[in-house]
Amino acid sequence: MSPHRSQFVMSMLWLGILSLPFAATAGEVYRWKDAQGVTHYGDRKPEDANVERLDVRVPPPASPTTVPESGAAAPEQDAAAAAEKRKQERAMLCERARRNLEVLTHAENVSIRSEGSSEPMNAERRQLEIDANQRAVVQYCEPGAE
Repeated sequence: MSPHRSQFVMSMLWLGILSLPFAATAGEVYRWKDAQGVTHYGDRKPEDANVERLDVRVPPPASPTTVPESGAAAPEQDAAAAAEKRKQERAMLCERARRNLEVLTHAENVSIRSEGSSEPMNAERRQLEIDANQRAVVQYCEPGAE
């Protein structure tokens, strides 16, 4: 596989994996296996498969910060709001990386959704994704890591 194709496939995989939490906010998430034994995840329940509904919880979006009536927040408030926003983003990225690791390490077969079709993830690619998500857990979940 060419390096450009590999980068494209990697980008599409990340897009698919990272979109799982957003699919959960739109409705239910389902898991099923196709005739070849490949595990699929989606927000639409297929008619021709034995489907398991997953209980995926996504934290609510952060509420917008309010600006005082004078039109400008004090520098301390701006810094505190920015710190809180970074904290919430880190928490979201931490949870996403943990969820991705859960799928990558516990599902028998994982597929990559790209351009409307799915293809099974090979063992080498799966390990690359596991490694990347383990690094993300260290980066975003451990206290004091920036």
